[in-house]
Amino acid sequence: MNYIKIFDPWKNPLCTCPLKYSLNPYTGCSFSCIYCYISSFIKDPFSVRVKKDILKKIRKDVDKLDKNIYVSLSNSSDPYPYIEEKLNITREILKIFRDEGIKTLIITKSDLVLRDIDILKR
Repeated sequence: MNYIKIFDPWKNPLCTCPLKYSLNPYTGCSFSCIYCYISSFIKDPFSVRVKKDILKKIRKDVDKLDKNIYVSLSNSSDPYPYIEEKLNITREILKIFRDEGIKTLIITKSDLVLRDIDILKR
């Protein structure tokens, strides 16, 4: 798969995390939290970039997903950075997930998630 991956940050058989997929629509995060761990593994962690051909690649990834497993948005960068209000990347991904019956978890600090309540109601 391109951008949707099994979430297994520790790669340890003793991990007790429930099985889930992970998707970060953006690289980097605009919230710049002082305690953020992404600065240890992402170059320019607080400069938000859109992943190349993300919507096209998500459409391909969705066909390969086990629909009984949740997709978590986002585990290393917020799915609602400030540019999301104009770009609507996360909103479009949520539409794809809704249409394909993909269960979704959202981790965010942004109230912009309320904009997408119409998609999240199901």
